[in-house]
Amino acid sequence: MNAKNLLLKFGFVILLVAFLMSIFLRKGLREGIDLRGGYSLVFEVDVREGDSSYMVKRVIAVLKRRIDPRGLENIEWRPLSKNRFEVRMPAGKEGSREARDAYTDALSELETGNIHRSEIWKVFEADEAGRPAAIAALAGGLEDRVKKLQELAEAHDAAMAAKKKITQAPNDADRTKAQEAYQAALNAYEGKEEKLLETNISLRRLQVVLNHYVSPAEAATILDKEIARRRLQFTTGLEDLKTKHAARAGEIDNVVELHKKSAAVHKYLEDPEDLKRLIAKAGVLEFRIAPFSPEVGEGFSLPAADRDRYEEQLLTEGPMVGRGRKDPYQWFKIREDPKDYGRLVIAPDEGGEYYVLLSDRTNDKLTREKDWQLDDAYPTQDSNMTPAVGFNFDVRGATLFATLTSVHKGHAMAILLDDEVYSAPTIQAVISDSGIITGRFSPEDVNDLVRTLDAGSLPARLNSEPVAERTFSPAIGKVNREMGIKAACWGLIAVAAFMLIYYLRAGFIADVALVLNIILVVGAMSAFSAVLTMPGIAGLILTIGIAVDANVLIFERLREEQARAQSVRMALKNAYERAFSAIFDANIT
Repeated sequence: MNAKNLLLKFGFVILLVAFLMSIFLRKGLREGIDLRGGYSLVFEVDVREGDSSYMVKRVIAVLKRRIDPRGLENIEWRPLSKNRFEVRMPAGKEGSREARDAYTDALSELETGNIHRSEIWKVFEADEAGRPAAIAALAGGLEDRVKKLQELAEAHDAAMAAKKKITQAPNDADRTKAQEAYQAALNAYEGKEEKLLETNISLRRLQVVLNHYVSPAEAATILDKEIARRRLQFTTGLEDLKTKHAARAGEIDNVVELHKKSAAVHKYLEDPEDLKRLIAKAGVLEFRIAPFSPEVGEGFSLPAADRDRYEEQLLTEGPMVGRGRKDPYQWFKIREDPKDYGRLVIAPDEGGEYYVLLSDRTNDKLTREKDWQLDDAYPTQDSNMTPAVGFNFDVRGATLFATLTSVHKGHAMAILLDDEVYSAPTIQAVISDSGIITGRFSPEDVNDLVRTLDAGSLPARLNSEPVAERTFSPAIGKVNREMGIKAACWGLIAVAAFMLIYYLRAGFIADVALVLNIILVVGAMSAFSAVLTMPGIAGLILTIGIAVDANVLIFERLREEQARAQSVRMALKNAYERAFSAIFDANIT
């Protein structure tokens, strides 16, 4: 091999191999709206009195930066009115949609097999003769659940009987004893209810496990160490779930297999649910100090009486009431396993969702009301080498964060995104200009969070569910689409045949270069997840023409140089040098 430009040659070969892998591992290019059709979603913005008439355009600008910062996804954004806008996105491939639908259907079926508190009351409301049938219907054929439901029904009856004795007590002493008996019966009931609800499969926990699954395409893009870590977490997490829910292990396996099939064909933004998930996030990052539970007994602890009052409020009034009243402490939903927040004040609401109590006092929080911003966000890893999101503050944010962490050193600080608690680490030292968000994140979760934080928070609240959603067919029609693709293929074949017949061996070399040119263009589009549209096909045809035009100029100049009886080396040198200006002009034009 000629040693001249050796690094450049090796670089070209490596780039070519990388692009070929991208084409075949990603199974080609995604087609744009005009070629495949797509989805139209209409969203509504909560525009308040006094908001700018350009509010919808400002919301669109933030969402563009978040969802398609490079402008390669062929997503169309269009304001419809003062408070509505339309998003049009390309449809995914048929196999991808089918695999995704099968997976989500299996998840829904798994959720159907769970028991909710509202359903348990149907057993209690049934009379003695109808109770066995109600228990059997709710148990779903699982013997362990039948037994637990029977025990729970007996505990409920005992608690109700004990409660009735309180009103029947003849004196204060008997009433006190009756209240103690009722409390004991109530505690026994709650313990049995907890054991019954433990038979439910947590879909959130299952999805966290599935997030650790490494698809073959993803394995080619991440380090071996990361692959091994995620596979271990996937395997151990799945085994734990199947061991805990042995009677429903078959259902879990079915969901896992369908997830694997979906992951093998799914690409970014192929499904409207991907778009909804990204649009639903307001992108508001906040930090709040979390009081410790009374049992911990450390400096920033909540008195037991206050804890009980707030828990009662959560059960009876829900988590949002305290925010409306501007209570000093308020409930916020926990995104991950509540066991990670054992030292804090946590409690379930009536529906079984867990919340943590956080401070809303001015010196105990850093919210966007204080006019600070993030400079940037980026993917990183925490101390356990698991995926996390890093961020840097602007000058004002760094100053405020340093003040918050210095005042509350040794206390727990919750990190929230869109009012959802991601983690609550203990402040070990004063922190000023940066931090990280940890959690059970998949690489996709991390990328979504980085895009959300980098784009900034939305200037107005957005309804997360679209007010209208529809699908539409390809804009150019199926026949025109097929004709355009055929035109590109036949154009390539015709040009290659002409070069081979007219220039013989030189034409063959030109054809090889032409194929490499197309591979580089298509490979680059695949690597950058660019969407192929009809103008893109026209661009490929034009690329073929310009590439051949350059070869024709070089070969014709070569013939002229050879006619002057020059050596082959000199003729080639002159042909390339003297044709360069015309080639450069054609490509610039």
